[in-house]
Amino acid sequence: MAQRKLTTFFAAREASTEPSQSESVAEELPSEDECDMNLSQGDSESSFNISPDCDCQCSMNVATPYHPLEVSDSKVSHAHQSKEREDGKLKTYSRKIQPSWYDKHPWISVCTSKYKIFCTVCRHAKQKNLLNFSKCQSSTFVEDGFGNWRKALQRFQEHEKSMAHREASMKIAASSSTSIATRLSNECENNQKLNRTMLMKVLSCIRYLARQGLPLRGHNNDIEGNLYQLLLLQAEDNDRMKEWLLKKEYISPIIVNEIVALMGQGVLREILTDIRSSTWFSLIADEATDISHNEQLSLSIRWVDSHYTIHEDTLGIVQLENTKASTLYSVIKDILIRCSLPITQCRGQAFDGASNMSGVRNGVQALVKKDADQALYVHCLAHSLNLCVQEVAKKCDLVRNVMELIYELVQLIKFSPKRQALFDRLRKEIAIQTDGEPLAPSLRTLCPTRWTVRSGSIESVLHNYELLKEALHEIQEGHDDYAAKAHGILTRMESFDIYFGFNLALLVFSSAEQFSTNLQAKNITIQEATSGATLLISHLKSLRTESKFNTWYEEVLEKSSSLTEGPKLPRNRKMPRRLDEGTSPHCYLVPKDRYRHFYFEVMELAAGEI
Repeated sequence: MAQRKLTTFFAAREASTEPSQSESVAEELPSEDECDMNLSQGDSESSFNISPDCDCQCSMNVATPYHPLEVSDSKVSHAHQSKEREDGKLKTYSRKIQPSWYDKHPWISVCTSKYKIFCTVCRHAKQKNLLNFSKCQSSTFVEDGFGNWRKALQRFQEHEKSMAHREASMKIAASSSTSIATRLSNECENNQKLNRTMLMKVLSCIRYLARQGLPLRGHNNDIEGNLYQLLLLQAEDNDRMKEWLLKKEYISPIIVNEIVALMGQGVLREILTDIRSSTWFSLIADEATDISHNEQLSLSIRWVDSHYTIHEDTLGIVQLENTKASTLYSVIKDILIRCSLPITQCRGQAFDGASNMSGVRNGVQALVKKDADQALYVHCLAHSLNLCVQEVAKKCDLVRNVMELIYELVQLIKFSPKRQALFDRLRKEIAIQTDGEPLAPSLRTLCPTRWTVRSGSIESVLHNYELLKEALHEIQEGHDDYAAKAHGILTRMESFDIYFGFNLALLVFSSAEQFSTNLQAKNITIQEATSGATLLISHLKSLRTESKFNTWYEEVLEKSSSLTEGPKLPRNRKMPRRLDEGTSPHCYLVPKDRYRHFYFEVMELAAGEI
């Protein structure tokens, strides 16, 4: 062994003197014992310290190992070795860093500027002062760097088994991993963020549905409701939201109702803040019965802001036990107390004309005046106009008969799918025959309480007069109970009296409806309402002239020529002898005189009631 080493040493010295071989050998290679000694001393002869400002991506600057695929350095990129062959010549070969070492020893980190290998784990632990218990701490892989490639694999394995490397690995892993309490806290925080985000989605959907007045839940299953389907629509591009919807959190009926109530309270608080800033306000209240036959009271506040803009805001709807004046007043007072609105600041009150509301002694308006003597009571103007039109229809027989006929006609056609389908088929056939003209408006039911909006129902009958006659003609040919009823309605519609009554009612009701719409505006004043009533009376009186009647009568007569029979006088009835006072009853000479009487009577009644 010693002889082989000596021969190799002198052979290398002789080779260094030859010019042809001196260029191929970069430096004199140390012996095996010298290599072992250099490795144990951290390569003291060729070692160097890596400064903290090393410009390469080694473990000095980053905690992760640096694994370059190719390392090139003109000085130290290769370590050369020479070996004597059988023919006595020397064979020169080089050793370098192998990329396969990275997979076997992932802690390796290469310093490309010095061509050395460091241990990322030990270097990181050394920087953090974590190596406290290991007595045999080698500086080769930590400070100086390893560069003896001849026994690289052996030294790598020895370093991995050393106590210093094990201690560094254990402490680095312990310092980088989080505790169980921290993990639980982080998981709880992430769940809170997710739930908060999903809750905002639910609130947004509920606010949208509430704004549009749409129901939130389905009939029997909440999955088919608008709220759940809207959330599914938003979750189409959000996988986390799909997983969260499977839990069905925050969308139960109890929680949704609570959210809606909180939203309503939030809106009400903002409204009340504005109302309190205006100091003075007026009350608008009305009671009504809903479809479930429960008596309810609606209370609204009318107020003016600093810019003199009039507002009307509803505070709520309250179910009542009875409609006594004392009960209504206690409910109104309770609502005002809850809203922090002193009743002494009330300066106006508007109710309908019912005795329990408008009573001078025991009505609601009288009870309010006891606490707020400056609260002026005003009968609702739209309700007053509605009562005027209702009184005109009751006193004029011709208009009253027309209203009854419309009610029977709508009941016969609209409330039967079979007869409604017959009427729609006739409408489509007429539209085809008239070269694609738009369909006539369908029948509209009479409003049971608001007489001023009945002009739309009257107009729908006049537009479909001929179609209704054809439909009634087909219905009367049947053999059911409605055939006789259809025959009676058809007979009445073929008379000129009914057609004249339709047009006369439309003339009065349409004018009243326009005025009623103006009265319901929020910014209307008493002066404007009075001026509107004066204009309506003037309009009705202007129609009560001979020339206006003649023009209007000729138009009605022309329209009815193909729809009804001609105008005629009714048969004169002889007065019974026991009732005969000796004077003959008034007899019209021509039918026009009779219809003139109806026309002037209605105009006079309407102008007088308003």
